[in-house]
Amino acid sequence: MLIVFWSVRAASDRATVDVLQKAGETLSVQAETLTGVLDKYRLMPPLLSRQSSVASLFIRDGDGNPQALDARHMAQELAGMSAAKDVAFLFPDGEILEHAHGAFVENGVGLEQLVEVARQGKLGRMALSLPNGARSYAFSSGVRRNGKLVGVVIVYVDFYRVEAAWALSAYP
Repeated sequence: MLIVFWSVRAASDRATVDVLQKAGETLSVQAETLTGVLDKYRLMPPLLSRQSSVASLFIRDGDGNPQALDARHMAQELAGMSAAKDVAFLFPDGEILEHAHGAFVENGVGLEQLVEVARQGKLGRMALSLPNGARSYAFSSGVRRNGKLVGVVIVYVDFYRVEAAWALSAYP
C-alpha cells in the first residue's frame, strides 16, 4: 500500500513540475510578445514630440486658432500607419487639439494624469478602460519649442490585438 501511495505521489509531482514548466515558458513568451508590442508604441510619443512638424501644430494664428485640420490629418495618418488605437494632440492645459479616433480622449479617461506626467518631462504610461469595456494602454510625451511646453502627444495601444494573439497560443 505504501509503494502505491509513493508511486502516485511521485507521478503527481512529475506532472506538477511539467505543468509549471510549460506555464513558465508560455508566460515568458507572452510577456515578450506584450513587451514587443508596447515598446513599438512607447517610442512613438517621444519621437513625435521632437518633430518640428508636430511642434508647429501648436502654433496659433492671429485669431488664436490652432492648426486643427493639420493635426487631425497627422493623427489619422500616424494611427493608420502604426496601427495605434488612437493618436491625440493636446495643449498643456489638457484641452484637446485633435485626435484620430477619439473614444478614450473624448471620455477624458486618464488625460489629467497623462498630461501631468508629460508636463514633468517624463514619459506617461497608463492602462485605461471605458465603462463599455474597451481597454487601452496609453503613452504620453510633452512637445517643447524653445524649452517651453507647447503640447502633449498621446498614443493609445489597442489591447484587442495582443489578446487575439494570446488566444491563438497553444497554452492560452
